Amino acid sequence: MFLPITEEITIDNLIRSNRRSVSLEIRGKGELIVRAPLRLAHSSILDIVRKKAEWIKEKQQQMKARKLPSDNEKYFLGQKLNVITIPGEKASVSFDENNLFITMPQHRTVQALLSRWYKAKTLEIVLPRTVHFAKEFGLGFTKVSISTASRRWGSCNKKGHITFSFRLIMLPSDIVDYIIIHELAHIVELNHSSRFWATVHKMMPEYEQHEKWLKHNGYKFSL
Repeated sequence: MFLPITEEITIDNLIRSNRRSVSLEIRGKGELIVRAPLRLAHSSILDIVRKKAEWIKEKQQQMKARKLPSDNEKYFLGQKLNVITIPGEKASVSFDENNLFITMPQHRTVQALLSRWYKAKTLEIVLPRTVHFAKEFGLGFTKVSISTASRRWGSCNKKGHITFSFRLIMLPSDIVDYIIIHELAHIVELNHSSRFWATVHKMMPEYEQHEKWLKHNGYKFSL
């Protein structure tokens, strides 16, 4: 869906749902995503977008100016690694301080191999850290799963099932710990209210610097 608003601004995707307010999101290369209540008049949505025109243009310029990592660069616990592919019969992924080595059979793709490897490594490292923090703060969770989510770092449902993105292990270890604590805090407050953020602060007083770092750098970490 493409809805021109001004000569410079177009709504790339309008998503209606059972929500109370309108939200604007700038993605990827500057796409404008608008989320709105089911029954809100189309004209009202356009008015809101027009009022935010300067903010939208500023954010789109920032997104387009971002320098994305090349396909030959990946991250592991914040360390940038050069991707080196090696033909071979058996698929494998290994790394040293500077390089990520991928042995590739002809019928496999780099993305498929890395996706599987990142999921396994994320669970291997994040599960013990989640157990550690849960014990430290007296919180109980039921399960930890790893997904291939590309938009969010983690989630926690009312049953205490925590899901982390496989991208988590690409981040520096202190940011990984922050996201784990963020999701554990949802066991106490299943929302983003002031009470939730107070819980996060109690668990990790310096959380705001990690949240700020993610907002400025999170876009770099993907397949």
